[in-house]
Amino acid sequence: MASNTATLAATNTAWKTRTGHPTWGTATVTGNGSTTAFNIAHSSGGVPNNYYALPISEAATAKRTVTRDGTNIIVTYAAAPANGASLSFRWGTSRL
Repeated sequence: MASNTATLAATNTAWKTRTGHPTWGTATVTGNGSTTAFNIAHSSGGVPNNYYALPISEAATAKRTVTRDGTNIIVTYAAAPANGASLSFRWGTSRL
């Protein structure tokens, strides 16, 4: 991973254990002033068809894009969030 990427400590609030079923949870990380991309592990068992990462903290609402791969939802900011900024998301995926 690039040095400007961090993995969020995602906490699943609920999930189904069969591969492909919806997974969802919340994730929070603190900005460090240089990291622009944050990974949220989704446990979908592959690339999800549907996915989201909705900001639930004010700092998390800055200009960003949300993509996904087979392991993570990836939230990438246009500019690195400030050092100490709390970035919280409600996220979910589904391969159904």
